[in-house]
Amino acid sequence: MLALPQLSIVKGLQQDYVPRGLHRIIEEHQLRHADSVALIYDHGQEDSSGASQSTYRQMNERANRAARLLVEETH
Repeated sequence: MLALPQLSIVKGLQQDYVPRGLHRIIEEHQLRHADSVALIYDHGQEDSSGASQSTYRQMNERANRAARLLVEETH
């Protein structure tokens, strides 16, 4: 069996890599950095007028709303 790779983190310490889903990473960041910008995206315009951004809190709220809709669809 292959061992999981080691990742270097602060000051060269090694920590086992534990695979996590993107939704878990966003949830963790939302707890620590709720109002920090998580995503900047544009709407296909040449200038920056079409650019929007979302915080970790907004992304987490949208993901939770989407998850609830999917659960409702399956019931």
